[in-house]
Amino acid sequence: MKKLLFFLLLMTAVVGRAQTSLDLLPVGTEAPDFTITDSKTGKKIFQLSDKKTQMDKDGKTVPGVWTVLDFWASWCPDCRRDMPMVKAIYDKYNTKIQVVGVSFDTDEAKMKKYLGDNQYSWLQYCEFKKWKETKISKDYYISWIPTSYLINPEGKVAFSTVKAEEMMKKLDSLDQAGALKPAQMQTALKKVYNESIDPMAQIDEALAKAKKNGKFVICQVGGNWCPWCLKFADFVEKNAAVNKIVNDHFEYIHVNYNRRKSAGDAAVKKAEQLMKRLNNPQRFGFPVFVVLDETGKVLHIQDSSFLEEGKGYNEEKVLRFLKSWTPQAIKG
Repeated sequence: MKKLLFFLLLMTAVVGRAQTSLDLLPVGTEAPDFTITDSKTGKKIFQLSDKKTQMDKDGKTVPGVWTVLDFWASWCPDCRRDMPMVKAIYDKYNTKIQVVGVSFDTDEAKMKKYLGDNQYSWLQYCEFKKWKETKISKDYYISWIPTSYLINPEGKVAFSTVKAEEMMKKLDSLDQAGALKPAQMQTALKKVYNESIDPMAQIDEALAKAKKNGKFVICQVGGNWCPWCLKFADFVEKNAAVNKIVNDHFEYIHVNYNRRKSAGDAAVKKAEQLMKRLNNPQRFGFPVFVVLDETGKVLHIQDSSFLEEGKGYNEEKVLRFLKSWTPQAIKG
């Protein structure tokens, strides 16, 4: 009897999950618009309708972008199970599509920690309200998570599913048919994190150089998995004013952080030791900047979101941060 009851409960759950996929917005429906803004500046970072095919000011057609919307929450077991597949989608197709996570978390710190710990770096939208109280859950008829939609370049629903692997299959079929094209707004950024070296030894080497040259150390903690990390490295390289102050006053290093279980227990333990040495900067998300004096003492941890502007970094904000933590500024 117990076995029969368990079987019936299991089948109810499976059928319930299958039914939710039928209750989503139909294919061909105009995707409800939403905007992601910088929580500190209020400036727009992303708007779904901007990804539609449209005409520019000169009357030329600007191709739209395929967009995957993944509805999830860090407290949801099924979502956590599906997230590696969502990451696989992002890793495989991020130059051809836009991936946006839509989280139903209510605690921003917990959400950011989960994303950072697992190196999930795609764009996120969150109202920080209970699931059923959010506008976007009503707009997209979300009665089950995880759920994902594929929005075509015309801004209409092309596909929906409650299984990430089905979304991958759909994208694979579109790619094989030649429907997915490299997104014009995305350019390849140089991977600056050396994943084969010991970050502890890397920091020690930088400290030795800093002591010899009268400088401090800036550890840019993140990884090649983090687009914003690569953007900042590119910004430092190409912005003359920022590049000069970095070279004049700091040993600037890219410290790779990887605590994913797939990297192995030893790597996870080493990542935890690294974070402890740097006073646990991962709580601010990535990239995060840790300023060390020549003895290795942590002087400051900089949340990079305060340095952002639009889809990049603000020169004035970055220079203010750097100038405030030079050896001359601290020691007088």
